This record gives sequence, structure tokens and C-alpha cells, in this order.
Amino acid sequence: MNINEINLKTVKILTQDLLGVFTDVDLQMIFPEKFVNSFYYKIRNLEKLGILKRFTRGFYVAQDFNLKCLSQKICDDSYISFETVLAEQGLIGTYNSNRIRAVKMGRNRKYNYNKYSIEHVSLTKNLFKHFEIVNGIKQATVEKAYLDCLYFYMKGMTFSFDVLSDVDISLLNEKKLKKILTDYKNPQFVRFVENILAGSA
Repeated sequence: MNINEINLKTVKILTQDLLGVFTDVDLQMIFPEKFVNSFYYKIRNLEKLGILKRFTRGFYVAQDFNLKCLSQKICDDSYISFETVLAEQGLIGTYNSNRIRAVKMGRNRKYNYNKYSIEHVSLTKNLFKHFEIVNGIKQATVEKAYLDCLYFYMKGMTFSFDVLSDVDISLLNEKKLKKILTDYKNPQFVRFVENILAGSA
């Protein structure tokens, strides 16, 4: 299939380093070709061999890949939030680990492949904050992830858990949460959150 063993070995080595996520640029470094058609011919052969699969335009994944890493590579200026963060911090129970929801500025985007889903939802610039770098990936603090859930819940977003009753908010730092809440200028939302906090006291 016109893919030599050296190239295949390089792909397998980089699979671990890149957490199973390849961009066109990554692959062009492995398979430098003068002509674009020749490059994509080799990529199609990798797909036929089952080594890589095309997730969305310009992004390919190995069999075992990190969905968070893929989300970040698709939109570097985004941060992982919502149920992923809440579940990892023990505030909710089981969740669909094949689904990532992240926050970004600009238009909403959704990417689906097989059983996997990545959704990037839009937030205004003044609210695009309170995230940290976790293993090289931007991720909301648990307090911000909870507020993101409530904020988008009010906008009609649905969840696999009950945002109002299934979250163990005793694990949140209330002082940090209230400080973040000052960024929100919608008085209705602020009252909504304050009522939830008051009800849990």
C-alpha cells in the first residue's frame, strides 16, 4: 500500500505521544509529499489498514485516543467543562465518557463520529475564564463547570443528570463559586444560583 515500515513505526510511536490524535500537519511531517493527492492517498491507506480514522476534517484518531485532547486540538481556544469535570471531581455519578462538551467563544460547533461526540458551545468573552491546565488541556475549575451547567441549563441545555438535584454541591468551594458568580451580569441567573445555594444550606 505504499506505506513503508518506517512510516508505520513513526505513526505508532507518535500515537502515544499525541494521545492518539493526529492533525493534517502531524501526518504531513510523517509523510512529506510534493503533491496533495499523494499525501491523502497514503492517509486513505492508513484508514484501510485500520490504523487511523478520520474524525472530522483535518483530524484523525488512532484506535485508542484521548477525546479531551481531540476537543482541545479542534479548538485550542476552548476549555472542557460540564459533566466531564463534575464527574471527575465526584459531584455526579456515571456519565457518558464518549461525549465531551467544552466552552469557547464564537459559533457553536458539534462533531460526531461513530459513538463519539464533541460539542463546543459559545460563551461571551467576560465569562470565558476560570479554567486551568490539566495534563496539557484547558479545563474548567469544578466551581466554574457547575456554573456553566446552570447557565446553559437556563438556556435550554439538557443533561443526563438532574442539574438541580443530582449534583453534590457540598464538594464545591462556596467562596470561590460566589466570587466567580460576580462575573455574571444577568440578575435572574444570579438569583437562580443564590437560591440553589440557600436551599442547600
